[in-house]
Amino acid sequence: MKELCKKKILAIVLICVFCISFIMPVPTQAAVKLNKTNLTVCRYHSAVLKLSGTKKTVKWKSSDKTVATVSKKGKVTGVTEGKTTITATVGKNKYTCKVTVKDYDSETTLAAYGFQALKKIVPDTKTLTVNEVWLGSTVANIPFGMLDCSFEDKSGKKIHAYVYTYEQEQESTTCYNVGTSFYEKNLVIRFDNQEMDSVQKTRVTKGKVSDVKNAAKYIFASEKIKVTKGKNFDQLYTWLKL
Repeated sequence: MKELCKKKILAIVLICVFCISFIMPVPTQAAVKLNKTNLTVCRYHSAVLKLSGTKKTVKWKSSDKTVATVSKKGKVTGVTEGKTTITATVGKNKYTCKVTVKDYDSETTLAAYGFQALKKIVPDTKTLTVNEVWLGSTVANIPFGMLDCSFEDKSGKKIHAYVYTYEQEQESTTCYNVGTSFYEKNLVIRFDNQEMDSVQKTRVTKGKVSDVKNAAKYIFASEKIKVTKGKNFDQLYTWLKL
């Protein structure tokens, strides 16, 4: 009788073990996929595509290299305005990403750099208001962008600032000019309480705030920019370096 009970208990245990092993899911391999299926970059700017879920060699290809190129490591660089498709191939499997390249004029791009720096430097971006955007060239034909802004500092004080960004520094222009390198990350921005009327310029037009914000969105989507506050932040003539 005892032997029969032992056999029944053993049978029940085996059935339970079988059921548990049957119910428990079998670990599956992670699905292979691209981190982006749609991507927008600015001309001359880059973004990196990554294929996860595989350790095999990935071959990258752009359907139109005149629009955007792609490196062996998946780095996509905008060349000219347009659309192309980036394909990642692993064995017989292909994974694609549609890429759109935007082309902004130098003045809008410079203003976009200024807007992005403002967002990073202002204590509370909810207080940031861009009143006007001025785009144009100096008498020496140097592109510039200017943002007429207001925001609150850490103490809650309202700051009215004009952010100037120039493509390059000119000795012949006034001290309110800011030297920048258009496609480099060492952009220097100056806060100032002076009106721009004191700086002689030509071909000045008023730009749309929405266009500048849109440009900033695309330009900085794939860049890591470090902003360092000037020593006298919230004072006149403060310099900010990216």
